[in-house]
Formats: sequence, structure tokens, C-alpha cells
Amino acid sequence: MINGPIETSPSGTITDDTPCPICGYNMRGLSEPNCPECGSRFTWNEIFDPTRRIHSYLFEHHPERNIHSFVRTFLGALRPTRFWKSLHPNQPLCVRRLWLYFLLILIPTIGFPIVFTLGSEVALKIVDNMEKREDFKLRHASGRLDRFDLMILRRYPSVDAYLDKSLPTNPATVSQRVMEHNRSLLQAVCTLGAVTFAPIFTLIVFLIFKSTLSKARLNGNHIVRTVAYNSGILFIMGPIVGACSYLFPDRFRYSVNIDYDLLMLVGVAALLIFSASLLIASVRYLRFNRAFAVAFSTQVVVYLIVGNIWLIAEIWGR
Repeated sequence: MINGPIETSPSGTITDDTPCPICGYNMRGLSEPNCPECGSRFTWNEIFDPTRRIHSYLFEHHPERNIHSFVRTFLGALRPTRFWKSLHPNQPLCVRRLWLYFLLILIPTIGFPIVFTLGSEVALKIVDNMEKREDFKLRHASGRLDRFDLMILRRYPSVDAYLDKSLPTNPATVSQRVMEHNRSLLQAVCTLGAVTFAPIFTLIVFLIFKSTLSKARLNGNHIVRTVAYNSGILFIMGPIVGACSYLFPDRFRYSVNIDYDLLMLVGVAALLIFSASLLIASVRYLRFNRAFAVAFSTQVVVYLIVGNIWLIAEIWGR
């Protein structure tokens, strides 16, 4: 809810059909820009000033410069107080480009747990197997194999067949073996995955709560807008985790040494920042009655979901 005085209309009342940007209620005949249906409050400039209809750099509004508008929107949303002050519900929703932006943020965000955990381990294991294969072939060619190796080798039609079985370099095969024998790695993937799915959890819970708000008939795309533009902090969590959580000491040359405590700390920090940005958006952008309370409630549910996933991963990883 916005505090402070509300400007009065120069003509005293709204004479034309003017839908509320949040819920669509026709505010014609009102003397104040205060929607009686959902309780949202605006200023006359936000509703009628044509110069404020198009955002200066928002990705939704500038298809003529996709890369520039995407980068500006991403960076701008990292400063939520200023960003949500410049974005108003009355600015047109470009649903297709809004979802495009959300997907461009969401896909790499969800993908980084696989890249930084499972992908790193698989890549290192493939390199290790390639070196061991070359060493085995050299020892075989020079007749330096021990009796045990020769006994096992007789069971296979060729040296390559034996090496493909014992030291595979196929990514699919290596991935399968890593997942079968490294529970701590999968535990890390689940931990990071729960955090990166937080925007999806938030959107689902928010839309469920929306369906129970019979008085505030919200346009669901406004909720998508708040969640999408606040997801950037989780996007940059990948490089942070990559920089802080993965060490390669000599004794672990071919194994990712995951600092699980640091992983949890980074995840909690990212969730807290994401939640804080969402709460700011609820006050400055989603202006219906009790918007802050609804946004806060969604985050409580999301934290319970993420916490339960972490607990299951912790028990399973032991």
C-alpha cells in the first residue's frame, strides 16, 4: 500500500472508462485514483500521463534492442527499490516478451546446479579416464601389464572393449556411474536445485493465493512480472557458487571437493535477497490490499518447500 496524499483529478472525476491496472475494475466516475475493488492506489500521472506509459529500458517494451534492453533490465532489477519505483502497473504488459525474459533467466538458473556439480564431476572423471586409458595402452604395448590385468583382459575381445567397460569416456555412461556412486554430489545438486526453483515455487504459490483473493481479482501477469524480474539474484548465484564452493586441491585432482556448508550459506543468502526484492515489489508494484502480507506468506511457504527438500537430501545423502 502506498502512503501519502493522493492527487485529485483536474475535472473532479474520471469521465472515461479507465480500468484499474491491477484488477481491471472500471474506475469511471471516481474522484480519486483509488480502486474500490482491490484497494490499489495510484496517482493521476501514472494513469493518464502518456510519457510514462513506456518504460525507458524494460525488456518488454523495447523489442528493437533486445540485448541492450535485456542487460539493462537484468542489472536494473538488481536494485529493486529504484527499479520498482520506475515500473508501474499501468505500463502495458507485453505477455509474450515477459515470459521470454522469464525463460531466459530461468533456464540457465535452473541449469547451473547440473553444470557446476554433476557436469564438473563428469568432466573431471572423463579426463581422468582418458589419461588412465593411455597409460594402460602404453603398458600393454610394451608388455608391462601384470598378471591380474592380463587375466581380466582375456575376457574381452579387444583392449578397447575392456577399456570402454572399465574406463568409459562416454558422457552418458560416466554420468550414470557418477550418480550411482556419489551421493554427496547428488545431495549438492538437490540443494542448489531447490534454491533455483524458488521462482517457480513462488509463482505457483502466489497464483494459488490469488485464486483465494475473491475481492482482489488480480491479473496473474502482474504476479509473473514481479517474480520474473526478481529472479536475477538467483541467476548470478551460479558464478558465486562456482567461485566459492568448488576447490581443486592436488589430493582431489579428479574430484570436485564440495564445501556443503558454504553451499547452504550461499543458497540461504540468495533466497533472502530474492524474498526481500519480492517484498519490495509487493509494496511498490502490487498495490492491492495486504499485498505485503500475501507476498510474505508465499515466501514462508516457499521456505518450507525448500527446507523440506534440503532435509530429504540431507537424510538421503548420509
